[in-house]
Amino acid sequence: MTPLAEGPHPRLKIAKNVLHLALGQVATTVLAIISTAVLARTLGPSQFGLYFFVISMAMFGYTIVEWGQPLLLIGEVVARPPNCVGELLGTALALRVLAAPIVLLSLLITASVLGYDTSTKLILSLYFGAALPISLARGFGTVFRGMDRMDRDALVNVLNSAFGLAFVLVALALSSSLITVVLSQFAAGLVSLAGAHYFYRHLSAAPLAVGRGVARHLWKAGAAIVLLSVVQAAQPYFDVLILSKFAPPDVVGWFGAARNIMGTLYTPAGILGAAVLPQLTRSAQVPESFGHELRSALRPMLIVGALGAAGTYLFAQTAVELIYGTHYAPAITILQAFAPVLFLLFVDALIGFALFAANRTKALAKIKVASVVVNILLDAVLIPWFQAHHGNGGIGVVIGFGLSELVVFALTVAILPRGAFLPETIVEIAKSVAAATATVLLLLSIPRLAPAAAIPIAVVAFVTFGIALGLVRASDLALLDKLVRSAWSRP
Repeated sequence: MTPLAEGPHPRLKIAKNVLHLALGQVATTVLAIISTAVLARTLGPSQFGLYFFVISMAMFGYTIVEWGQPLLLIGEVVARPPNCVGELLGTALALRVLAAPIVLLSLLITASVLGYDTSTKLILSLYFGAALPISLARGFGTVFRGMDRMDRDALVNVLNSAFGLAFVLVALALSSSLITVVLSQFAAGLVSLAGAHYFYRHLSAAPLAVGRGVARHLWKAGAAIVLLSVVQAAQPYFDVLILSKFAPPDVVGWFGAARNIMGTLYTPAGILGAAVLPQLTRSAQVPESFGHELRSALRPMLIVGALGAAGTYLFAQTAVELIYGTHYAPAITILQAFAPVLFLLFVDALIGFALFAANRTKALAKIKVASVVVNILLDAVLIPWFQAHHGNGGIGVVIGFGLSELVVFALTVAILPRGAFLPETIVEIAKSVAAATATVLLLLSIPRLAPAAAIPIAVVAFVTFGIALGLVRASDLALLDKLVRSAWSRP
């Protein structure tokens, strides 16, 4: 039996995985938006800029700590017998605990060399340590994804967001310092880790264990992936570093506010990609099926990405003012500049997942390295130019990022397996861009339209244009109907 024969309805399984992750993401997004709004309004742009800078450094560091596991573990769980999962996960978590202090030390040395003060390094140290529990919880979540239990992964994320918000509100009520905020996030991470362990135990999975052989395998196999992960994380890391050197803290705060919204907008790409990765991994073993699976997954990416890009441009002001208030108004322009980049990110995300499934990670990593180099060079030119001429270097960050993603798109398409990316796909991309452009032009032609009315009109308009262009098909609606009727049938 081929790996593709594991279920009678692989598209339905993927759709159910997407639903579980999407429902979890809706909950975590709402909670994260509230938490971010409270933090940004309480701390102000300057302190929020420092907080965003510290988070960016810590996230880059944990990319190294996790050593490629977020992608590696999914494939390993799919490939291994169920009784091996406990040793696999236990070893992966142990490696994270051992790596964390080493990586933190390197970050502190880097911060010292770059001239950041003692208080910044103190906050960085506290936040990095506080982030370890949620990193471990994410390790459980990755295994849940490999087991096709996206619902458990979603629950872990909801736990972290819910308790994180609750603890942050308490912390800010006691003190508006960053230290209390960091401690509250540490407490939320502990709750998430406990919940993840509880869910794992109730999946009849093997007990956690640590094995030297497994550790050597994870270290060696992860080395091929971690370069890609580090390169992907390096771009936002260098963006913030360069911006902090050419712009004052307020501008970093504006960019941080816009970046948080950008991350939320990009989340559906990660959900769709993570949901189809197990199926892409299986289909990669049957080359004649791989192209079909990739094209089936790409169309939802195009639809959601194009709709998201149109909505980002149209409602950037609504989002920024609602979440952050008028003190963060310059973030609106940054977010609008990001709109076309968002669509490209959706496409590049799925191609990246496909290349990983096809075991072309090294080639993808080289492409990402090239894009980061291009992006750094563009940052060095565009950030000071936009800061000098518009007082907002964050615009330069977004434009440079978009140009570097064009490099990624062109090169990744070139190394896809033969037949995976057909000329018809370019037509589908063009239809998506056309539907989004028509939606934006239509909404801009209707003046003084309140957001409560404009948002549903924009969605209906996009779907209508999509149907007219042949982008949205009857099969998509049929799959949605089947998903709604059977999503909760799985025990």
